[in-house]
Amino acid sequence: MKTKLILGLCLLIMTQNVYGQRKASNAAAAGAAVALVGAAIYYEQQMRENVEQSAVEWALDNFPIAKGDILEMKLLNWEAKAATDLSNTRNLVFKYKLNDEPYKVLLFITSQGWWNEYGVVFEKVKVVEIDKDFWSSVLFALCEVAIDDDRVKTMKSDSIVISIVVNDYSQNTNVRKTKTELVKFEISNISKLKNNTIEFTQGKSQEGLQLISLNGDEHIFSFIPDTDLVIDYNENRIHLYNRETKDLIKLSKKVTNDITELLFIE
Repeated sequence: MKTKLILGLCLLIMTQNVYGQRKASNAAAAGAAVALVGAAIYYEQQMRENVEQSAVEWALDNFPIAKGDILEMKLLNWEAKAATDLSNTRNLVFKYKLNDEPYKVLLFITSQGWWNEYGVVFEKVKVVEIDKDFWSSVLFALCEVAIDDDRVKTMKSDSIVISIVVNDYSQNTNVRKTKTELVKFEISNISKLKNNTIEFTQGKSQEGLQLISLNGDEHIFSFIPDTDLVIDYNENRIHLYNRETKDLIKLSKKVTNDITELLFIE
């Protein structure tokens, strides 16, 4: 009986030791995983800050900065998680504002070798400054070739006239009647790309115009006057091809809408 009791106690002690070691091992593994995630987040933040600082340096070299000026500079798009991702990045979009001036956008078009351990190699970067007028030209160039909607009556460089059906309350009758009205939307009334439409918002009026339907292998092109940029519209996304640097700038729908909101709404 004593022998069985001693064996049982020994087995219990061994089991507890194994359980304790396993628990400690799991805790150590979990701690290491948390540390790795924390280190990755920290490194990503450092990369982002370094890139934003490089944009500030570019502004200092190219803008007429005066004593007491306040410059805001922030990345709009950021997908890099590691240095290899950063090296493969082909464009960076920043929003910036100098003092009380309206927001503008800086588009860094990058070529191979634009980034190394010391930061940005500006000889490998083409910088395009985008203001409201420039972005209006981009979106109008898109509208010219990509809108496929019978309601469009006229289209000019700064506006589009659309035929819409509205309720007719001019007659005192119980019969619901409608009438057609012509509504003018400015290009600056564009609010977003949404699915296969381009949205216009003016006060309480909002209209979505149908865009041309393309399959994944089809592209439609337009040109931005007085620039080296060609618009390549494909799969509901705007791409800009820079003929000077031979680079294709892919702008996600989110970045396109962020730029539109920044320049037209804010």
